[in-house]
Amino acid sequence: MKKRLVQLLVLILAATSAKSQLYDPSFAAPAPATPTLHAKRPATIEALRVGFSGILPGDDWAPLRVYISGNPNVNNGAFGGFLVLTFAQDATQSAEISCPVATTPGRVTPVEIIAAVPRAAAEFRISLRDSAGNTVDEQSFSRRGTRGQTLPGAVTSSPLVLALIDQPGSSPEITRSLPGPELLQPFGPPANPDNNDKGLLAKVIRVVALAQDFPHQQHGYDGLQAVILGSNQFDSLSRQQLESIAEWTLAGGRLVVLIAPGAQSWPQLFGPFAPPLDFADISTEPPGGELAKVLSKAPEGDLGIPGRRLTVLDSSTGWKARWTDGQNPMRGLLAEGPVGLGWITAVGVIPDRISPSGAKELWQSALQSPLALLGEAHANNDNGYSSFYRGSGSNPASRAALRSIIDHLSDIPPIGDGTFAVVIVAMLLLAAAVGPFDAIFLGARGRRSRSWATALSWIAIASLIAGFLPPMLRSGESVFQRARAVDVLPGPDPICHESSLNSIFASSYSDVRLVSAGRSPAETITGGWFRGVSPSFLSEMSEAFPLTIFQTVQNEVRDAASGQPGRANRPLFPFTMGQWTFRTFADELTSAATAPAVSIDKSGAGYRVRIAGREKQIASGSLRVGDQWFNLVPEGTGGQDMVFSTVPGSSDDWMPPDDHATNDFQVRPYQPGLAFQLVAPRRRTLAIERYLQTGRYVCLYLLEQKAKPTLLALAGGQPMETRESAVWRIVLPLGPTPDPRPTP
Repeated sequence: MKKRLVQLLVLILAATSAKSQLYDPSFAAPAPATPTLHAKRPATIEALRVGFSGILPGDDWAPLRVYISGNPNVNNGAFGGFLVLTFAQDATQSAEISCPVATTPGRVTPVEIIAAVPRAAAEFRISLRDSAGNTVDEQSFSRRGTRGQTLPGAVTSSPLVLALIDQPGSSPEITRSLPGPELLQPFGPPANPDNNDKGLLAKVIRVVALAQDFPHQQHGYDGLQAVILGSNQFDSLSRQQLESIAEWTLAGGRLVVLIAPGAQSWPQLFGPFAPPLDFADISTEPPGGELAKVLSKAPEGDLGIPGRRLTVLDSSTGWKARWTDGQNPMRGLLAEGPVGLGWITAVGVIPDRISPSGAKELWQSALQSPLALLGEAHANNDNGYSSFYRGSGSNPASRAALRSIIDHLSDIPPIGDGTFAVVIVAMLLLAAAVGPFDAIFLGARGRRSRSWATALSWIAIASLIAGFLPPMLRSGESVFQRARAVDVLPGPDPICHESSLNSIFASSYSDVRLVSAGRSPAETITGGWFRGVSPSFLSEMSEAFPLTIFQTVQNEVRDAASGQPGRANRPLFPFTMGQWTFRTFADELTSAATAPAVSIDKSGAGYRVRIAGREKQIASGSLRVGDQWFNLVPEGTGGQDMVFSTVPGSSDDWMPPDDHATNDFQVRPYQPGLAFQLVAPRRRTLAIERYLQTGRYVCLYLLEQKAKPTLLALAGGQPMETRESAVWRIVLPLGPTPDPRPTP
């Protein structure tokens, strides 16, 4: 307790002294242009750039860019090997992410690593290793500069929005009314220049990046609340970057597009989920209706604001127009709606033509939906003190859900009473041997002076027994438990995303390897993004790496069916677990197992639900129609199908908890619906809510208690006992599936 109090006082003093030390723009300085020459080193780590403009979102996937070069004097500068990033993932284990690398002679090569760095991570270690595993260069970065170099950036829990800039050193006029990173303190919340402004927008930090610094992988955008792009800026991004942004958006991301004059090709990125919009030039006459009040704050004589009027062609999927002229509710200067399981807001007026106060109101309105799920609980998350001690999860709701689910997964066999009896008897025998036995036995022979030798012998014998006896007394079997949360949007091109929490209990010493179910161990895992998680608190004051390491390799994988390349973060190597040890980790899959085939028919005042091929597997469920909840009541089975009828009423198992009742120290009783409060499923809630508001869609919640395993843990080559459950959130159309019209 005293130690905790001392640490808290030190943290308060550090936060107080750091108030004047705001964000340093040099964190976003460009990387070295030419390789470093070294007498013997074949390759060099040139620089590290974290996150966006030096800002790294805490405990969520985000990019770290490491710049390396080959030595022109060694093998002409060609080098191949691995880049390894190590940091404290949580209080129980370190993360070690390996990435295959190769240098280009005479050039500095950027290597993009996607990592989920916790807010309290105090130190990073980067190692460059050759193909044989030998370290050729290594650098350490500390947040306080106490070890190695000072970390070139800041890790924060403040919500971030990303905007694309056209040249280094520029600041996009379109987002100047949003707080910038220069207001971010090393410790604590953003420094708010307007103490009277307590709105959510004042707590969102705007970060910027050049096109070349936009992530090339979908999960690189996960730590952002929104990405802001001009419609004329899409051409400056590579095809891989565009595909990553589209995949991120369809999986729950929030994209804000500022519509510039000219042709609009960007909707084609989203295929059958393209926004159902028509774009037309407008005159310089100021629009009426909702936006007139905001635009009236423009400088005198500058009310004529060129822009693009947006018309929603199909509202069946939840698309709506705002800032209308009062004549056509489907036409306005802003349109927004779901795209897959994500969200797009299209803005037809450029905010930089409005006065600062007017632009602020415009952004407050335009970002209203993308920031809707933050809530005050998340906005106040980075309060400067409680954030120093917490478990995994980037917001209070996700941390509370993670703790409850892991507590549910920790149903492991207890150590038997016989083990404790053996330990007690062994201690008594050792005490008797070292004490009375030696005294009597050696005393009878007049050799009491040799007691030190016999005592060491007894202790050595006891140590050997302690090393070999426990494996013989192990209780229970090793068990692998997995809880999956899966979001599904059926259709001709269905979308299916899942997030999982996993626990492994080892009843004996073993090397554990993870493999995809139905595949050979040699094929390991074909996809997914893995990271260690823990509800244990991680202190920023501790700069030590936990000894236990969760090792992953980030590299290219190819889909077995299509052959299309992708990126994954996979645990390819076995990890060692001691006897009676417990480990937890999480993974995310962009393409999940086949969802249950479901049909829903109206039946009197309720509904009839048939689930194909899941006989006796669905334990419970609820159906949501608009704001109404219905509990599923089993009618029986038909062959391999399960049939349910509905009765009105809400179920606490699926109702989302109140964010204001969630705190960093709360452990809620386990409920299946808590899985949708994890970070990734929570992002998709915005789109799902809009689908339900149309009245054309329903949402089916299912708990599959004995699901078919999708991931296996092998101990010594043999599968552990596996217990897998899945909670499904399936968005279904009532009647024929609405077909979004293609964008003209």
